[in-house]
This record gives sequence, structure tokens and C-alpha cells, in this order.
Amino acid sequence: MSVRPRPGTEGPRVVGADEYAMRKGRAYGTVLVDVETRRPVDLLAGS
Repeated sequence: MSVRPRPGTEGPRVVGADEYAMRKGRAYGTVLVDVETRRPVDLLAGS
């Protein structure tokens, strides 16, 4: 999932990152969040 800004608007100014687990000990990833709007920007798959 990748959320892109609407044409003519800027992307996020402040981004936060956090790790998450889909299944404990098996599937991990990272979520990027726009800190100002508290909306997800992208999900990055891990191992």
C-alpha cells in the first residue's frame, strides 16, 4: 500500500516509522505514518 499525495499538493513534512508483526515471530514489517495527519503513508514488508 502506498498513499500518494493528490496532484498539486505536497507530501508529508514529518514522517514516523514503527514496526509491526502480522504473526508473532513470523511476519514483520514497517509502517510509515504522516505525523501531522496521523495517516499511514506506506507499509514496508519485512521478513
